[in-house]
Amino acid sequence: MKKLIILILILALLATGCSPDEPLTDTVYFTDIEAEQIMLGEAPLLIPAYGEIYNTAFLNVACANNGTFYPVHGVTTSGEILGFANDGNGRLTYTDITPDRACLINTAMTVSLPVPDRPATISAQIYKNGVPDPASLVGDYIGVGDPAESLPIVCLIELLSQGDYLEIYVSSSKDGVTVVVNTMTLIATTVD
Repeated sequence: MKKLIILILILALLATGCSPDEPLTDTVYFTDIEAEQIMLGEAPLLIPAYGEIYNTAFLNVACANNGTFYPVHGVTTSGEILGFANDGNGRLTYTDITPDRACLINTAMTVSLPVPDRPATISAQIYKNGVPDPASLVGDYIGVGDPAESLPIVCLIELLSQGDYLEIYVSSSKDGVTVVVNTMTLIATTVD
């Protein structure tokens, strides 16, 4: 039992970034409850935060100028959600109190264009706090006879803190186009 407790304390020190070979310069204190949790193998774990929003009706995005990105706003519904909040208008906000967490983003969306607006290339991108994430940029060409195209995005957003928000933006290669977002799901999961 004594060896097990020592092993658990070494693991606890490693988790704080200390090496068992280095002398401790600071004293580490555990409450009675924390010490008991460590000894019983019940130390609290960092629970991942996750959020999912999706649209239940088509969302029309007016793209006045080619190459300019516009937010996909419209009624969104919450799916599974913990540590995030849905504003009901296409924005997923991180509400967890744990700061500086990396976040894996996975989106699935299909877009289409009214016949007069075809052909054009439609692009989509994740924005954090109104700033584009360059690694999330995707695009696809919608031809004259194409009914809809899929624009999946998978990316990692670093350093998500409480109050940060995520949105999907779209753009068109033509002026004055209305991009129709047929389906959209935005899923965010913290990874630690």
